[in-house]
Amino acid sequence: MNKISICRLTIVFFVAMMPVQLQAQELSPTQWHCISTPHFDVIFIGNLSREAQRMANTLEHLYGPVFQSMRAQPRKISIILRNQGVTPNAAIYTAPRHGEFHTFPMQDYNIIGAGEWLQLTPLHELRHVAQYAQLHQRFN
Repeated sequence: MNKISICRLTIVFFVAMMPVQLQAQELSPTQWHCISTPHFDVIFIGNLSREAQRMANTLEHLYGPVFQSMRAQPRKISIILRNQGVTPNAAIYTAPRHGEFHTFPMQDYNIIGAGEWLQLTPLHELRHVAQYAQLHQRFN
């Protein structure tokens, strides 16, 4: 490859990554709060206090069954609740180690059925936390 092709490829890469970087930035400075439990830190904006408390209770309730079934012992993880987007999504990241839950519910009820978004999401995402914890244990 010549230098011009490498330069073009680099520019295309950075242009493709730009929307991801813009999405990660906060729209405005806000007051963040934290609910600390034995296994989780739930970080949220002040107007989500009721949902954050419910999420903290749900996460602690699911901790035993989910991690016991996979024989995983993960360390404490931070969960960030976001409400400034309209994308129903959640993710667990390994670096830096945290989870992000978007509180906007999924609109297609054929996919999630009668379940509630903030009750189904933690169960799914905690399995990912358990899977990542398995990666850091002894050789399988």
